[in-house]
Amino acid sequence: MALPPSLTVIRSSVVALVVAVGVSAGTLVASTGGSVSARSITTASFQGVTAGQPDIILILTDDQRFDTLWAMPTVRSQLVAKGVSFSNGYVSNPVCCPSRSSTLTGQYSHTTRVYTNHPKEPFGGFPAFDDRSTVATWLQQAGYRTALMGKYLNGYGESYVPPGWDRWFVTWDEGAYFDYSANDDGVIRNFGADPKDYGTDVLDSSLLRMSNSGFIVPTDPMWLSTLDAMSTELVTDSLVYRYDPAASPDGLRGSEGTFSLCTFNYAEALARSGRVDQARMTFAKMLTYANHLGLYSEEIALTGEQIGNFPQAFTHLALINAALVLDARL
Repeated sequence: MALPPSLTVIRSSVVALVVAVGVSAGTLVASTGGSVSARSITTASFQGVTAGQPDIILILTDDQRFDTLWAMPTVRSQLVAKGVSFSNGYVSNPVCCPSRSSTLTGQYSHTTRVYTNHPKEPFGGFPAFDDRSTVATWLQQAGYRTALMGKYLNGYGESYVPPGWDRWFVTWDEGAYFDYSANDDGVIRNFGADPKDYGTDVLDSSLLRMSNSGFIVPTDPMWLSTLDAMSTELVTDSLVYRYDPAASPDGLRGSEGTFSLCTFNYAEALARSGRVDQARMTFAKMLTYANHLGLYSEEIALTGEQIGNFPQAFTHLALINAALVLDARL
């Protein structure tokens, strides 16, 4: 499947999956700490931050025949043509969970002890897999920041985050695109059947950390499009919601206010992206919501009242970060 021209916004469940592979089982991202441009995956050869320590993106697809690449011209032109092809590839146990276990450990099934996909069987699925030592822990020990988005092993479906992963957004419910659940860094998120719930279309303000932590170049066109989408869906009068409960129901009663931490992260992301005037306005407006001591709570209600935890340390750390970045660009 070719990458549609309209696919220019990075969404939470496919942060690194900018190449359109329709049957993806998961995406592993490892960065040495420099800027990682999502656009570079599709439009340029991937360059490492330092010699000998390249950034790594592994896109794993399930149940895909080797001869179906003819229908994926973007993958062929931007990945196959600029990468390495293994013309003689062999899989010792060509089943989903055993293969994923081997991918994560470099070991055969007789060592991983994962032989089947069925979690209720003695050697099947997630319960059988010992993930204490994997490519994630090795990369992390070597100084990489790691992330996994997509699917893990059959039978996984809990708040547990395996060792070695700095960012974790993993779905289950047999990979459904509607009415599915996901583990978002240890927090269970439930998604419904609304059009906005479609697995590749859910926005979350945690995306703001991408440019702030170096996962993407702040001026990348795809990232700027993501900021525009967030401005439309998650921002109200410069204040930022953590996510849209209508798009991803959290099962909690009542409504939430905007999150002060997210608003400061938004101001920082705008400044990094070159939108200094917008960042300055967002930051200045947020300053008006502080109390007489200059302190902030966790959230701001629609009435302008401070609600939630007070004072919240994370909010003030985000304020400092935004102030430093904005000051450097003024």
